[in-house]
Amino acid sequence: MPSPNNAVPLVALVVSVFAFRAGAQPVIASTDAPAVGMSYPYVECMPYAGLFQLNWQITGPDAVWHLSTVLNVDSGTLDIIDPGSSACTDSFPGADVAMRFPGSRTEFDSITGESVFSMGYCYEVPDQSVVYGTVVRSMVWPCTYMTSWSDQLAWTWPLSGHHITGVRHDTVDGYGMLELPWGTVPGVLAIRELDTTYMSPGNDTVPHVRWMRRFVRPGWPVDIAHIWTFAPGDSLGYSGPHGGGYLSEEVFQAIAEAEEGTSLSLSWDPVTDRLIVALPPGTQGEVFIVELSGRVVFQSGWWGPLIATDHLASGIYVVRFFDHTSRRVRAERFVKYR
Repeated sequence: MPSPNNAVPLVALVVSVFAFRAGAQPVIASTDAPAVGMSYPYVECMPYAGLFQLNWQITGPDAVWHLSTVLNVDSGTLDIIDPGSSACTDSFPGADVAMRFPGSRTEFDSITGESVFSMGYCYEVPDQSVVYGTVVRSMVWPCTYMTSWSDQLAWTWPLSGHHITGVRHDTVDGYGMLELPWGTVPGVLAIRELDTTYMSPGNDTVPHVRWMRRFVRPGWPVDIAHIWTFAPGDSLGYSGPHGGGYLSEEVFQAIAEAEEGTSLSLSWDPVTDRLIVALPPGTQGEVFIVELSGRVVFQSGWWGPLIATDHLASGIYVVRFFDHTSRRVRAERFVKYR
């Protein structure tokens, strides 16, 4: 899914280590369902900015995932809150808990049986934009090596009118050690997720195949690292009559591309305080807004002609357009925002 962020003391990532030994098969007990008042470290590793080295073949018992050199991460505290305390609570009346991520994103979940179901999420500021989803399981327990589950999914973006339908399949394909920039975390489950989805409307309804890996700490079903990983040649998202979307080496290169026949213009709407990106009608691809450090701060599929973002802090950014048809970065612009 497009990516798709919003207090209890922060739990140290390398403290209270789960008892782990070689050959063990971690199990999450049914008493470890998320509950209001819990608070955990949260890390999200951003896509397209250095993660293409991650070896998808690393799997199985006692694996070690080396992410210690990954610098493009967002980190902070994930707080599990009463859904009634969120500004978007009326949109998710069946939620048992809400998870407030660093920033303004809040996810709403229901807990049924031995599963945590994601119902959707919203950005609470400035306009409480909501994304609705059919309930899909984000975690099950007990959970051991090779546990798997599948769900039909459907997402709706009311403001844009876009819909995604498809299937999500999760498999716990490894457990072992996770090396992060600030230390090693033993006893993590690695969940490989495959989304096969279809988005509409547009010039056509195009299939979107995406791999994702999540690392979950036994003892609480909350992500430590939420990593979107693609390598050159992997499916970036879309394939169909208008060409395929495959990750090109250009995405990882330094800012050097000049405009190549694609007109990209930027403007600022003082009424809504939004950055407006404009491309010719019918253009299809991905729009990225990137800090000068290389960290991706905004990503969205492009169907044209306009897209607006209001989640940017003041600073200098590169707005980049990746064309699905040519599989190239077709246009870039520097912008000093606010």
